[in-house]
Amino acid sequence: NKIKPFFEEHFDRKAEILQINTSGHNYGKVDFKGSVLRHFRGNRCTFELPLTSVSQSMIQGKNEISLLFHDDDAHDDADEVLTEMRIYVPPNEDEEEDETEATKALNDEIIDRAGIRVNVKDSITKLES
Repeated sequence: NKIKPFFEEHFDRKAEILQINTSGHNYGKVDFKGSVLRHFRGNRCTFELPLTSVSQSMIQGKNEISLLFHDDDAHDDADEVLTEMRIYVPPNEDEEEDETEATKALNDEIIDRAGIRVNVKDSITKLES
């Protein structure tokens, strides 16, 4: 209880109390707060992922998004570093939409909030035989 007033006084920021989920379950809902992806199970946060750490986001298969992280050379060889993370997006059974629609929507949101440039232009050269 002493940390919140200290933080608000010295850093001029409002502190938020966030309940953390430590049950070990890996399914739930995804929410965004600015450029941070937040995963919830019930009303408790399972993890937060700053999307500024994401270098690429791409759809793998029908219901999976692969997130690749920036390579940081500042770590030792003995350090364990997260380089990739996959998010499974279950199809929405309540709605009659294409089962890849939710995956595409989430991937587009991640790309937008992470500030990832997507190049969809024509190639510079074409090699023909």
